[in-house]
Amino acid sequence: MKIIICFLTLFALSSACASERPILNMHSEREARSLLRGQASESDIDTSLHVEDSPRLAAGSFNRKQGPQMRFTLDAQQSYAAGSPVAIRFTLENLTAEPLYVLKWYTPLEGIKGRIFKVTRDGVEVLYEGPMVKRANPVRDDYVRIGPGESVSVAVDLSVVYDLTKPGEYRAEFSGRIYDVAVEEKTLPRTMDKHQGIDLTGNAVTFRVSRP
Repeated sequence: MKIIICFLTLFALSSACASERPILNMHSEREARSLLRGQASESDIDTSLHVEDSPRLAAGSFNRKQGPQMRFTLDAQQSYAAGSPVAIRFTLENLTAEPLYVLKWYTPLEGIKGRIFKVTRDGVEVLYEGPMVKRANPVRDDYVRIGPGESVSVAVDLSVVYDLTKPGEYRAEFSGRIYDVAVEEKTLPRTMDKHQGIDLTGNAVTFRVSRP
């Protein structure tokens, strides 16, 4: 009798283990299929936050190795008449969860006071003809506050500092350099030796200049 009971117990345990294996395999196959289709749900994959690997930032902080997270965009009309103003719009956006204080120097936020744009006509660079400003240390009014998730924008006329009177296909791109960004207003203004600049990426704009 003891032998029969032991045999039946072992058989039951073996059957239970065998019944579990297909369930686990089905789950892993479902996960693989979901990932291949790009349709994985939260129950299929690990959705926990891994801060070091995630490109997103935790609220109230930014990646101090990369600097404050910002981006710029340029907007322009499709075409302009030769001899007329060529206004394009520059927008600077704060992607962090805290306010940032941005030095306006050498950005369209102060106008065009240096070679901050590269402009080409039919692939050939158009020379910059505007002022080159020599700087002393900035003052508080040289900084603009951009709130969390907010942006600032301004329109500038490229034709004031570039010869855009010749018809053709033009392309304009911003240098992408911000010379100082601060997260604490009390540190402003900062002398040039304490500036913390960042390089941003953004789009270029193309437009046509036609005869009027």
